[in-house]
Amino acid sequence: MSLTSDRQRILVVDDDGAIRRMILRTLRNLNVELFEAQNGEEALDKMAKVSPHLILLDIKMPGMDGYQICRQIRANPANQLAKVILLSSLNRLPERLAGYQAGADLYLVKPFEEEELKALIRAFLKLRHAEEVEQLRTNLLQLVAHESRTPLNSILGYADLLVGGNFETSQLSQIAGEISRQGKRMLQQIEKADLYCRVTSDNYPLRPYQDNLAQVVGRLTKDPQFLGLPLILEIAPELELEFDWALMVQVLGFLLENAFSHNPEGQSVTLEARRQEGRLLIQVSDQGPGVLEENRQAIFKPFYTKSLMHHHAGQGLSLALSKRIVELHGGTLEVTGCPPQGAQFIISLPIIPTPFIDLESLGSSKLFGPSNT
Repeated sequence: MSLTSDRQRILVVDDDGAIRRMILRTLRNLNVELFEAQNGEEALDKMAKVSPHLILLDIKMPGMDGYQICRQIRANPANQLAKVILLSSLNRLPERLAGYQAGADLYLVKPFEEEELKALIRAFLKLRHAEEVEQLRTNLLQLVAHESRTPLNSILGYADLLVGGNFETSQLSQIAGEISRQGKRMLQQIEKADLYCRVTSDNYPLRPYQDNLAQVVGRLTKDPQFLGLPLILEIAPELELEFDWALMVQVLGFLLENAFSHNPEGQSVTLEARRQEGRLLIQVSDQGPGVLEENRQAIFKPFYTKSLMHHHAGQGLSLALSKRIVELHGGTLEVTGCPPQGAQFIISLPIIPTPFIDLESLGSSKLFGPSNT
């Protein structure tokens, strides 16, 4: 299982339509998402849009050949874990070496047996998943360490002040309040990391209950973080729905937090919700810098925060976590809005949710608002 989607994605690149169709037909029963491209330019465009886990790449194509495409794939840090299998009818050592030098993980000679291709793909997807888990663990530790350092230093600094001096009651109250604030900030980061680990595990169980969306949002906006902020609510009153609201309220909180952190001071954020064609649509709109089109997939990747407009301290996991929770409910989370028009984060959920598993032992997070448990 991918850490950001229920199914892994494979991109098949070949200028020969018959070969592409044969490969796609062979892979249909692997429970993966399949994409295709007929040339290098189209392949790189698909890479940016769908972030495939594995690429089957023909070498001899007009325009960019497979070696050139492979080098461009490897030049992008976002593709560091992607597996590339080069396909060629040439079985000479110089061609094979050139493929590995370009960054390919495997050089497969045509013609090949269909069962061999499927076995290789299964093996490489398992390897990719193992590497992804290890990368997640490393990044998670780095993120928690990085985002705990500032509040922890503040706590220690105030503790040293208390040890070394005499203070009036009002001063002690101020210091205690700051220690409490920084401690809660650090705890929130730890809870967010813990929640991300749990919802990205296999077969994560959801706990649904019925609630009214307008009331859920009303309770959320009473969180001290949002009190007094210019939030416009346009929510249909009849939205009485069954979801794991203890999780969905986290999504709404993260999206509002993200929106206000990038909004010009004093400008409003809008949260809209309505039914449309059998689905629930929720949109959070800000008036900030927006998100460049080439970053609209990457922004939902965990820890992908460098060089992105839409990033704020403490949000290295928020959007990835939001997307994962929405996907667990059978929905989608996307972003639109190019600079400088602001960003619109759009949740689309089925009104009749996908099946839930209700386990009594499941813990709940309290990053935002009261829990149902």
